[in-house]
Amino acid sequence: MATAAEVIDASRDYHPAFDSRKVPEASALRVLSRLQRRLAGKVTALSEDALAEPYTFVVADVNAAAAAGFAGAGLAMPDHLLLLGLYTTRLTGPVSTVPVSLVSYANFPVEAARYWPSCCLLRGKLYPTSRLQLGLSTLHGWEKFDGLSALLVPNPPELTGRASLITLPDIVLDALVTGLAYWMAGRAGVARELGHLKEDAMDAEQTAVAALADQESTSTWSVVRTR
Repeated sequence: MATAAEVIDASRDYHPAFDSRKVPEASALRVLSRLQRRLAGKVTALSEDALAEPYTFVVADVNAAAAAGFAGAGLAMPDHLLLLGLYTTRLTGPVSTVPVSLVSYANFPVEAARYWPSCCLLRGKLYPTSRLQLGLSTLHGWEKFDGLSALLVPNPPELTGRASLITLPDIVLDALVTGLAYWMAGRAGVARELGHLKEDAMDAEQTAVAALADQESTSTWSVVRTR
């Protein structure tokens, strides 16, 4: 996994004008962050699960959120581009992975009861629906499950320093280096001299996006559509 410093330094190598005076480090980091997020978005548009990863919520937090219902704080979702599925594991009886439905707040009582176990996504928070709240039990119901997990495509985090890690696979490094170098050429006033960089950056980006979209997801989970 490469660092922001490796990408920025490789881009600076394209031309002596790309020094820190004409191309400040902070500006390069912001542009590199945008480039990484744009690549992730383009890959996800072609293949939803190519960059998908599992995210597991703490069991105690899931039970507390279910008990509190919509009056509580819910479960904070990590920054993500796409939510592909929700899952839980049964604690009693045959141990198995159980898909969790995502229901709408507008039709919450009907859908939550029909498709339980379920969750509602509201204002960026995830609310495990409670059987107690639905009048179906004297318990909220999540005591029978081992927490909650989500399959999602994470949004690459903002790069805040040279040591920040590039979270996309290394196959995108050439696209990031050439894309950043193209921006540096404009910033340093040598874009005409390095006119080939625009085409190089576009070709590298297209190659990286196609390669990532074609690869199999690194997740061992299958994609299950939620409501």
